[in-house]
Amino acid sequence: MALSGDGGDESFAGYRRYRYDALENRVRAAVPGPVLEPAARALAAVAPSGPRLPRWMRGATLLSNLTRDPARAYFHSVSATPTETCRSLLSPEVRRACAGHDPFDAWHQVYASADTNDPLAKILFTDFRTYLHDDILTKVDRASMAVSLEARVPVLDHKLVEWTSRIPISMKLRGGKGKWIFSARSRRASRRGSSMPEEGFSIPLARWIRQDFSHKWTRSPARGPAAFSTAPCSGDCWRSTAPASGTIRKSCIRPSSWIVGFGVGWRRRRGDRTEHGFARPRR
Repeated sequence: MALSGDGGDESFAGYRRYRYDALENRVRAAVPGPVLEPAARALAAVAPSGPRLPRWMRGATLLSNLTRDPARAYFHSVSATPTETCRSLLSPEVRRACAGHDPFDAWHQVYASADTNDPLAKILFTDFRTYLHDDILTKVDRASMAVSLEARVPVLDHKLVEWTSRIPISMKLRGGKGKWIFSARSRRASRRGSSMPEEGFSIPLARWIRQDFSHKWTRSPARGPAAFSTAPCSGDCWRSTAPASGTIRKSCIRPSSWIVGFGVGWRRRRGDRTEHGFARPRR
């Protein structure tokens, strides 16, 4: 059996994105919308962006979020790939089949159902109801069961969750620091040498694309654009997500590459049992 700490960030505002969201809401409260939106849009157009820049220089996302309302801004922050980019990867036929569908709608139903007016409390509630069990807990369950390991999540004990939901937001995020309620205790523990910095982890996307599965991403007559002729993707999606030669550059490693590759693999396995590349709805 293994113990998992999943749920702690959602319960105590541990993710860095919560700090940025709080900053965005302070700016919205201080600057009138008619002034803020055009100014933020103009600055976002010239703001530097890119993973190689220092974090303090990456202001494009924050500025573009200031042109949106708080709900859409946070949805944009937690989306692996923007909705517009996802749509651009689909064929015209699939885009027509998905006309009128906006992934934001289902997410916003949860966001709007939160019984609070506090912006941070609303996104904590929404992450708890969407990201935590649709992504994090699903990942832990599949990974642990794949090796016959039982994983338990003590932070999500229902009595503890009920207690954490009553903790004031100011004790979760304060002074730009998440999990603030634990900060004093952490400082005392670190002085005794019994504390280590928290480290997150994610899938090794770069290694998978450049090494382990590179033969599936490099363009060739067999595995290049032709591979997408039976997939729910447009003819340009391979050129926008895959390299032009057998060498995969860092610039080609992006979430959209994984989405396209995963979708094609899923389509191949499903074969002709799908319509437009997606599962037929059950009658």
